[in-house]
Amino acid sequence: MKKEILDEPIRDSFFDFLEQGEKVLWEGEPVKDYTYLFISYVFVSFLILLGLVIYSSSKSWFALILFMTFIIVPFVYTNFKQLKRKNEVRYAITQHRVFFRQKINREIQIDSISFKHIPRVYLNNNDDYSKTGNISFLLKKPAKGKFWTYTIDNNHPHELPTFEHVKNPKEIIQLLQQQIKNANTSL
Repeated sequence: MKKEILDEPIRDSFFDFLEQGEKVLWEGEPVKDYTYLFISYVFVSFLILLGLVIYSSSKSWFALILFMTFIIVPFVYTNFKQLKRKNEVRYAITQHRVFFRQKINREIQIDSISFKHIPRVYLNNNDDYSKTGNISFLLKKPAKGKFWTYTIDNNHPHELPTFEHVKNPKEIIQLLQQQIKNANTSL
């Protein structure tokens, strides 16, 4: 497992870390769910109207400020944070390894795992409607310098390195399985 932490925000491309002759076969990012975002904004609009009703019935600015502070602001902040996090995460697959790019503690971090260390990949939370899913990587042994990938929704670490909310996960799984097979036959 190879871990490289970038010091310069300019070097945040997978191409900066490719070995000679290595090519990116697939590159992607978590899918942004605008339907959920639209529903969230409709819900926030409803909450604002509810806040105005509370204000008009009680004529109290305190009630309105309390409502806005404890109900609306945390809801909007959580949705904004998730959308921002999805923009900070990218994934790539080459002939020899998988890459994970994520922003952790205000630093861009790019990690990679060789296919020689991955015996199997799993598809989790597959959603046929939106054609998205999560792909988890089982590792042969816990490698030195193990890194974590974090959930988009609440920023908690995954148990296994994971491509989260990727589009067309079944096609990506096939590509990964082919690369794992190629790596294991070259041993």
